[in-house]
Amino acid sequence: MQVSSCPQISSSFSKGQPLPPLQVPEQVVQASLIPPLKKPPKWMRRPAGVSFAFGGKLVTFGLLSTTAHQVPQPCLHLVFISQVTTEPEFLTRSAELQEALGSGNVLNYCQNKIQQVTLPSEKMLWQFLKVTLEKDSRMKFLKLLGYNKDELQKKVAMWLKSDLGLGESPQPKEDAPNSSRRQAFCSQTSEHSAEEASASSSFFDELVPQNITPWEIPITEDADGLLSQALLLGELGPAVELCLKEERFADAIILAQAGGADLLKQTQERYLAKKKTRIAPLLACVTQKSWRDMVCACSLKNWREALALLLTYSGPEKFPELCGRWPSAPGWSSVALAWIQGTC
Repeated sequence: MQVSSCPQISSSFSKGQPLPPLQVPEQVVQASLIPPLKKPPKWMRRPAGVSFAFGGKLVTFGLLSTTAHQVPQPCLHLVFISQVTTEPEFLTRSAELQEALGSGNVLNYCQNKIQQVTLPSEKMLWQFLKVTLEKDSRMKFLKLLGYNKDELQKKVAMWLKSDLGLGESPQPKEDAPNSSRRQAFCSQTSEHSAEEASASSSFFDELVPQNITPWEIPITEDADGLLSQALLLGELGPAVELCLKEERFADAIILAQAGGADLLKQTQERYLAKKKTRIAPLLACVTQKSWRDMVCACSLKNWREALALLLTYSGPEKFPELCGRWPSAPGWSSVALAWIQGTC
C-alpha cells in the first residue's frame, strides 16, 4: 500500500495553530401580542340560572332553544321574572311595605300596624319603631318606658303636700299600664337575648368586672321610688325637694352639687334654715359669708369667737367696716375695738 502526502494539508498543520471559532448566526425571536378577549368564551358562560328575589319573585335566565330547521341567530340571553304566590298574606304585607317605603309614608304605616296587632309585645315594637322616625325621639322613648316629667312633677307635688311622717310610705305599687309595658318589653327582649348571650358572654366578661353584686332601682310609689324616677328623668330639683322633705340632707347636698351652683346654694340655705342646731348659725356664716348678720346677731358672750371669725375670713377692706358696727352695740368695749380696728 503506497501512501502519498499532500504538501498543502501538511503545511496547514505544521504551525500548530487552533482553528478559528465557528460563527453561528443568532435567531431573532419576534414577540407576538395576543389581544384581550372582549367576551368570555362560550364554554365559560352559564347556560341557565335561577334565583329568588324580594317579594316572592323568581328570576330565571337562559338561552332560547332552536330547532334544526330555523336559521341560526346571535345568542340572546333572556331573563324571566315570575311571581311565586305560595303565601298571599305575606306578599300583601310586602307590597304594603314597599309602597310605604316608596312614598315615604312610614309613620302612617307604623300607626296602622299599632292598631292592627293584638299582642302587647308586637304593639310596643311598632310603637318604638314609630318613635325612632319622629322628632324628639328620646323624650318619647321615656314616655313609652313609663316615665313622664309632667306626671312626675304632679306626684312629687302631692308627696310634698302630704302629711306622712318620716319613714312612712304607702304600700309599694306599680302603675298597671307601666307594669304591662315593662313586662311586655322585658319578655320580648329576653327571648332574643337568651340566644345572643352565649355568643357575646366571653366578650363582655373581659369588659365588665366580675363578682359584682347586682343592685336594683326602686320603682315603687314611695319616697325612694319617686326619687329614682326623678333621677332617671334628670329632674334634680324635685329630687332635692324629696330629700329635704324626708330630712335626707346628705343626699340632698350630693344631688345639689350635681345640679349646679344655684341649686347647691338654695339647698344649703334651706338646710341651714331647717336644721336647728347650735352650730347651724356658724355654718351659715361660713358657707354664706353673711358677716354683717353675724355681727348684729352674735351673743356678747362670744365676742372673742366673733372677732376670730372676722380675722380668719373677712378681707382687709371689709374688716374695719364690720368692726365699726360693734361700738354701737351695748356692752362692747369701744376702746378695745377701736384699738383693734386701727391696728388691723
